[in-house]
Amino acid sequence: MKERYEKKEHERKQREALEADKTDIDPITGNFTSKSDGMRYDSYGVLIGIAKKKDKKSPTGEVVRETLKDILPLVSLLEISNQYWVFAHEIYDKLNDVDNKTKFTEQEIKELRKALYDISKRITKAADLLYIR
Repeated sequence: MKERYEKKEHERKQREALEADKTDIDPITGNFTSKSDGMRYDSYGVLIGIAKKKDKKSPTGEVVRETLKDILPLVSLLEISNQYWVFAHEIYDKLNDVDNKTKFTEQEIKELRKALYDISKRITKAADLLYIR
């Protein structure tokens, strides 16, 4: 009985130590950076890579478009803008800024990330519903 209690207590202390070691926790995915080793982990504590230093400069439309280049042929930025923002034309204009002068705010980047995660969930749900009868 005492051994079982000690084991549970040890596990609790390990969980607390892990929680205290977390920094830069992503509110959407739960991914975090470890303070002790500087590595990036997913929400389950599985190593996913070396943490990148965050560039505090706001990205331009060109940078965001470059980041999204793999999915741009598959999704309509205009539809994403219309679906997820009240002032859709502002986001769409920033994404298509030919002068590369307009910067995204931190809030706009967060909203774009949430929109992309929502779209990914919808696609996953649709794929899960497809099956052969």
